[in-house]
Amino acid sequence: MNDKLNHVDFRWYIVRTRPHREIKLVELLEKQKTKTKNILEVYAPIHTVVNVHSNGADRQVPLFAGFVFVLATQNALMEFMKEHPLEGDVQYERK
Repeated sequence: MNDKLNHVDFRWYIVRTRPHREIKLVELLEKQKTKTKNILEVYAPIHTVVNVHSNGADRQVPLFAGFVFVLATQNALMEFMKEHPLEGDVQYERK
């Protein structure tokens, strides 16, 4: 998607991280989002699971373990990945 003023190219990226680390990656990306204007959205879908064997407690778990979806420019995302190299890898760029 192109910005009409600056011709900035925003795309959806899938960032892969270790399973159960999605929340931490989302928090780091949200912090980065406040610093730069080129990360627009960060999305890690979750769903609720009821565990019958453990007192029926509800808990929220990632829908796609190890995946976070990011709407950003490639430069902004690559800068973030350089600052946090152990948090994830960019797996897919959708055009």
